[in-house]
Amino acid sequence: MKQLLLITASFILIVLLTENCAKIGSPEGGPKDISPPEIEECTPENRSVNFKESRIVIDFDEYVQLKELNKHLVISPPCREKPDVRIKGKSVIIEIMDEPRENTTYNYNFGDAIVDINENNPLKNFHYVFSTGSYIDSLSVSGSVVNAFTLQPEETILVMLYRTDRDSLLYNDTALYISKTDENGQFTIDNIRGGEYFVFAVYDANNNMLLDPGEPLAFPDSSVMAVLPPVSQTDTIQTDSVQTDTIETEAVQTDTTGISDSVTAQTEGIKLFLFEEDLATQYLKQHSREQKYKCTYIFNRSLKDSIQIEPLNFKAQAEWNIMEYNATDDSVICWITDSVVFGMDTIELAVRYKIKDSLENYVSQTDTLELIFKEEEKKKKNKDDIEDTDYLDISANVKSGQVLDLNKNIIVTCSAPVARTDTNLLKIAYISDSVETACKYDLVKDTAHMRKYKIMNMFEENSKYRLMIMPKAFSDIYGRYNDTLFTDFSTQTSDYYGNVVLELSNVKTNIIVQLLNDNEDIMREYFANNDRTIKMEYLSPVVTYKIKFIYDSNSSKNWDTGNYIKKIQPEKIIYYPQNINVRSNWDIELKWLFSE
Repeated sequence: MKQLLLITASFILIVLLTENCAKIGSPEGGPKDISPPEIEECTPENRSVNFKESRIVIDFDEYVQLKELNKHLVISPPCREKPDVRIKGKSVIIEIMDEPRENTTYNYNFGDAIVDINENNPLKNFHYVFSTGSYIDSLSVSGSVVNAFTLQPEETILVMLYRTDRDSLLYNDTALYISKTDENGQFTIDNIRGGEYFVFAVYDANNNMLLDPGEPLAFPDSSVMAVLPPVSQTDTIQTDSVQTDTIETEAVQTDTTGISDSVTAQTEGIKLFLFEEDLATQYLKQHSREQKYKCTYIFNRSLKDSIQIEPLNFKAQAEWNIMEYNATDDSVICWITDSVVFGMDTIELAVRYKIKDSLENYVSQTDTLELIFKEEEKKKKNKDDIEDTDYLDISANVKSGQVLDLNKNIIVTCSAPVARTDTNLLKIAYISDSVETACKYDLVKDTAHMRKYKIMNMFEENSKYRLMIMPKAFSDIYGRYNDTLFTDFSTQTSDYYGNVVLELSNVKTNIIVQLLNDNEDIMREYFANNDRTIKMEYLSPVVTYKIKFIYDSNSSKNWDTGNYIKKIQPEKIIYYPQNINVRSNWDIELKWLFSE
């Protein structure tokens, strides 16, 4: 009987175990966990003083993990040797690897690095703070970092505080305090000692907490004060606020030798403009001889002056080439006009141009080049290429079936410099009811582009036209001429467009005004050095526009970057605060008053 009961009990136990096993798994339904992990205990306690430990243990109410620790964890002041941070169960353990400095407050800012193990919910901006002295330094400096040219916030930029003004500061010295910007470009450096500081921001690409050549940086026009508020007292004197170009601070004088943990002060509103210095040395980046008579030289930046080319393996005539510079002066095409020279397989040249030396004086640089073109091999590789034919390739900025804006001219681009034009072989016809009527026009060479020609005509709105370019309308310097080009196009209605009328007031310096699209492409550009009204006409209603103002302080008609050693800020940028939505057949009137 006992045996039977035992067997029965065993059977029931097996059944229960089987049923329980069948139910193992994740429960279905219920709200998603969105709560971050919570701290249960810190050993030593957070914000401890007289700290002498080498290990910190932070216990949580659930299992956690570290996510992108190197990106998020910022230790201020920076350590000579990074601590060993690891997970053990529900705890984060920090092993301090070097000896903390005496009487110093340390801030371990974990950012969003600590997350729970199930849903990756972050414990946002957790700070573990301790002091090796008898009190916690509790002053702070905060602000933002934006791109100097676009004014967009810059994320994960290293912001550093120093107490010295040596020019080599960023290159050789470790900062006293550091922080990083968040996704909005905002930063705060907490737990700092009172005093005067220099603030710098660096895109620290190699994580060495120094400025390396080519790394974007930002710095204010003056130092900042991290100080306590003055002791409250009766005073009838009012002090005017002081504002600099790129930094706004409130500064008061106080004794900073002993700072109580119960009192805090903050310097706010520091705005830093991140830029990349124009330190690149001029050099010839690329050269080629893609056609027998065409040599191209591409430089890394705009040339200071025209380049000089000296033949080395041939004796050239006085005018053996024609030089063509692009709009930004960083690319040059040498068109060889001497048939003896371009008939050579190999050309050796000395190319001279200006570069800056270590003292930033312009000196001559010479590159010796060997350019090879073997015509038979090129023809085999590019047998269908038009450059291997006897025709001059031409193209127009309007194709068949397209609509030409009323404010635009037809632009004809030729593949080589033109020697002659014959306007008798170029016609513009107005088409109405299948009847063509010849139109008068002017053919004008583009002064900025030697291979472009403008066909200038007052086209009527909402009309059909035909462009006819007959053979030999354009002949190049090599005796080639164009093939036939026919294009049927139409024009837009005048009431399709909208206009923007911009009134500028209190203009005290050179200003560049740019009309941009959503991609920041320049649609129109204007220049002003006094009060004026700019009318931007023939604007498409399907484009959203922006207006950008550039303070052209050096009158270069370009935006110029800054220089750290010379303490030059990048040229100031302002955007009109709203996007501009143009309406058809409508004028938008805008006013902009420049501040002093």
